[in-house]
Parts: sequence; structure tokens; C-alpha cells
Amino acid sequence: VEPRSIIGRTTVESIQAGEAEDGAGLDGLHRGAPDDAAGLHQLHPTQRGGPATVIDFGTATTYDAVSVKGEYLGGVIAPGVEISLDALYTRAAALRRVELVEPRNIIGRTTIESIQSGAVFGFAGQVDGICSRMAQQLEGGPVTVVATGGLAELIARYTSSIQHLEPWLTLHGLRLVFDRNQDSR
Repeated sequence: VEPRSIIGRTTVESIQAGEAEDGAGLDGLHRGAPDDAAGLHQLHPTQRGGPATVIDFGTATTYDAVSVKGEYLGGVIAPGVEISLDALYTRAAALRRVELVEPRNIIGRTTIESIQSGAVFGFAGQVDGICSRMAQQLEGGPVTVVATGGLAELIARYTSSIQHLEPWLTLHGLRLVFDRNQDSR
């Protein structure tokens, strides 16, 4: 089965007007993505020389594709780290909740270490796999990968893809959209 190409284009200007071709990113399921794209466009002017992927480690882990022009192209939505761990704890009777911290090794010697290793290295592998596949579809040169969200710093250490951490990216994007809407009045 051939993967579908990323479709739909939303620019920072169309975000302020509340419009998007094909409703990309504005369908209620992926609403934060244009804000992250706007924040990236403002905070990383060097990204304008090439495409980008924004990873947001929230309830869901979202991967947003941003074009050379700062357009939100679409993305990927995967279960978040904490939701995945919650499912593990609630559905596996013998496993209990553990603190998600940096694992000492890939091979855990206890159940706790094994869960920590599986979560951190598993999601780091997911990041590298998805970013690699998205880069194959994004045009315009090397892809800049920026991560935000609560677990971005922990997971980023174990990826080869994430180049920048921006903990407040969504808030910067919201401010940018707000400022542009104020200017248009």
C-alpha cells in the first residue's frame, strides 16, 4: 500500500481569517497545529529556508508538516506518551504506574526500568521513523524538526531527528495569530 501524500495548505494569513483549504488543521481534531506552525514561522526565521516538522508531545503526540512558505500542510496524530502508559497500567494487571524518567539502559533489569526504557526508547523510535517518512514527502530542502510539549526534552535526547526544543511554541503561535488579528481590525 502506497502512503498518501500530505494534502491541504493553511498559511498563517488564512489561520487569522479562520480559513483553510480542505479544512486542514481546523477540523477540531488537530486544532493546535496551525498555532504551532505560526509559532515556528516566527521563532525560527531560518526555517523559512526549508520545510519543518513540529512535534507536540501532549495528550496526543502530533507531527505537523510546515512548508518552506510557512504553510501548515497536514500531519500525523499518534497516542501520547502518558495516554499510552495509562493504557498499559490499566489493562495489564501485573504492571503498575511508574515515574517516567531517563532510563539507565535500553535493557531494563526490573519491571520499572523496562517500562521506562520501553516508553522513552519506543517513543524516540517513533519520532525518528515518522520524521524520516515525513521528510520524504516534504519538498524544499532539509527538514528542520522542532519539538514542544511536556515530554519533549526527555524524548528528544534519544532521537536523531529533533534539532530544536521550544517549550512555549504553541503559546508563541497563539500570540502571533492574536497580534495579526488585532492588526487587521
